Amino acid sequence: MSAEPLTGTSTGTVMKALSRGGVEYAFRIGLGLAVIPVVLHRVGADVYGVWVAISTVLAVGSMADLGVRTEVTRRVAAAWGAGDREGAKRSTREGSAILVATGGLLVVLGVVGASTISAWVFPRGVPGVTPGEIDELIRACVVLLGLGLVADGHFAVLRGVQRTDLESICRTVGEVSGSLVTILWVLSGGGLWALFTGAAVQLGADYAGRAWATHRVAPGIGFGVVRPRNLRVWLAASGLLVTAQVSEVIDVQWDKLVLARYVGAPASAAYNVGTTLVGQAKVLALLPLVPLVAAAAELAATRPERLDRIYRRLGTASFAVGAVVLGAVVVFAPTFIRLWLGSPGLPGAALAAQVSAIAIAFNLLPAPLVMREIGSGRMGAPAAGAIANVVTNGVVSFLLTRLIGFDGALYGSIAGNVAGAVVFFGALRAQGRLRMPGLRAAAAAGIVAAGAWALLRDDRTGGWVVLAVSAFAYVILQVAVVLMAAGSEDRRDWFSVIRRAGWHHRLPPGDDTPATPATPAAPADRTAG
Repeated sequence: MSAEPLTGTSTGTVMKALSRGGVEYAFRIGLGLAVIPVVLHRVGADVYGVWVAISTVLAVGSMADLGVRTEVTRRVAAAWGAGDREGAKRSTREGSAILVATGGLLVVLGVVGASTISAWVFPRGVPGVTPGEIDELIRACVVLLGLGLVADGHFAVLRGVQRTDLESICRTVGEVSGSLVTILWVLSGGGLWALFTGAAVQLGADYAGRAWATHRVAPGIGFGVVRPRNLRVWLAASGLLVTAQVSEVIDVQWDKLVLARYVGAPASAAYNVGTTLVGQAKVLALLPLVPLVAAAAELAATRPERLDRIYRRLGTASFAVGAVVLGAVVVFAPTFIRLWLGSPGLPGAALAAQVSAIAIAFNLLPAPLVMREIGSGRMGAPAAGAIANVVTNGVVSFLLTRLIGFDGALYGSIAGNVAGAVVFFGALRAQGRLRMPGLRAAAAAGIVAAGAWALLRDDRTGGWVVLAVSAFAYVILQVAVVLMAAGSEDRRDWFSVIRRAGWHHRLPPGDDTPATPATPAAPADRTAG
């Protein structure tokens, strides 16, 4: 009989999540760099802009999950930490049942309203693409989105049991498969439908893998129904969750829609290229925080001191990585985009990358605390910050884009993220739970990035060799500065993590045991924050 798979919050599962997530990140970067130039040069900025805008509509539509996926993660983690395996499976079945209903409703509305969506986003039409073709593509994408909502909720059990390493492997397989299909079909003249088919193949391969992984880790889940009295509880909690998470979708996607409508599809394409680079930097910065929501749900009541230690370690690392990579985008984006896309490129893409990097820096500041609050079941402050972000960004981007064009959307993103961070931190301070991870290393990295930008901002003539050498020197300098600026305890933690980051995760006794009590115990006292 095979051994039970490793689950729950432990150094082993956390390190598996981070190492596999790093591999997925590397594949994502490489595939993105390969696919975007091919698509742009084969289909043109107008057609690519159509795909960006439609993808944006779908990203906004993904909020129809009502926060259920994150609530499934939180409930599964809490039940797993209490040793209640059946409770974890029941939560997954109930969450999936809710998403079947909301996903089905979304598909119906999207199919019926495709022409209305198309007319609003592309009021002047798009050269080379008929309105009917856009309508059909929207309908096909909405069906894909509805299926994805259900699958994402059902497979959220992997996050709840701290096996995001399996999720990362499946996403990597999907990204490789979808990218290959996209490139081959685009080169064969597939156009818009090549992009859709690549996306469909990517999701199909990804979800097939996750189905296998879920069966291995938590067999026998299946689908079920949710009772009306339980439905009210689910919607009350997930309603705050979706409010807390809505800014992650609106922050960039709303700006693309506004640009597509008032400036044109090529402007949306340029904005997408720039923010895609920043998005990849953000993914890397958030990678250390991936286990935090499930860890907070599992440990807050039973082992709060361990949660404090995990929160500080992961948060400090996230801040340091974020300062280094966002600084790299500001310093190197203009040269990189010029070499990457070639002539004529996409005017505005480099500026979008640089300004969006500044906006995302304000978004990353509250991220560790937001994840800890959500995992601990306290959604009020994250929801308040998200509302401030969405309202500010929505209004400022809309008004400024109509007044000054492309740059207005960029300024709106900065304004929204600043407002969201201020409101969130203010709410936590009023409640006495504002405890930040260490910022010293991140501040030092930010100073180095500002100096590098001042030194290199007028040098835009070098080739790939000069860019590679400059970037390598930047990274080496930043690593040295971050290590010197970090406290001795942080350095010990980081070096310990690096030593343990192998494939076997052999750890000292007691440090690799999931926080699952052998017998039911009385709830421990909670600590603030």
